[in-house]
Amino acid sequence: LGPSVDRMLIDEALAGLSSSERWCVLPPETVADVAATIEGQLTLAAALEQGGQGQLPEVAELRARASALVARLITSQDQSGGWRISAQEQRPFLPASATAARALAIARAHGITVPPTVLESAANYLRASFGSGGPLADEGRAMAAAALAASDQASFDQVSRLHRDRASLSDAALAYLAFALVDMQRAPMAREVAAVLEDRAKSAGAAALWDSQRNTSWNKSSLETTALVVQALERAAPGSARIAEGVAHLLAARPW
Repeated sequence: LGPSVDRMLIDEALAGLSSSERWCVLPPETVADVAATIEGQLTLAAALEQGGQGQLPEVAELRARASALVARLITSQDQSGGWRISAQEQRPFLPASATAARALAIARAHGITVPPTVLESAANYLRASFGSGGPLADEGRAMAAAALAASDQASFDQVSRLHRDRASLSDAALAYLAFALVDMQRAPMAREVAAVLEDRAKSAGAAALWDSQRNTSWNKSSLETTALVVQALERAAPGSARIAEGVAHLLAARPW
């Protein structure tokens, strides 16, 4: 990314949650918004540090804001170990819980303090929810697996079953499954999942996108699905030509 795009990313990350209101399909400031902001801020801070720009004051600000949002997620955890979509909801919801738990695991990996009891309680909720059916089915299970794997608590048997059924999974489910397999150090299996995603790309000139038609209502944004798949390919198949094509589509769409 060039300097101008870097600056845009910093400005966007430091803008907080309000920027997501312009295009996110969920209500503003949901658990998903908070979790995505944490991951985005910490990923950007790490990228700046790796690029030799760790001395920028914005790096410390990104980490401080992410830490504040981590505290917000921790205090909003339900007694069951899960998370509600927003304060207005009555009960925890599996995708929201998986998204929050994964964000906290990522934050811990970046050096932000997360009490072990929070992650253990979240893992217990996710494991209990893994066997449930419902409209989210395998996509919800893949999200739960990614969250559990991020905190080193995933079951290989559960993830293996999803891997066997990869041809029938949605693009979002495949992306989360790839995250889980990479975190579990199952690189060959992750590459097989990546191959399915590569085949499903919809090319448009030098760009490529992944639509959300197979996804459940939680992952119905095609733009977010493309970003999710690109991230999964970067981890599971870093040499894939589809990565640059997906990035080209995201930059052309300019959601910021």
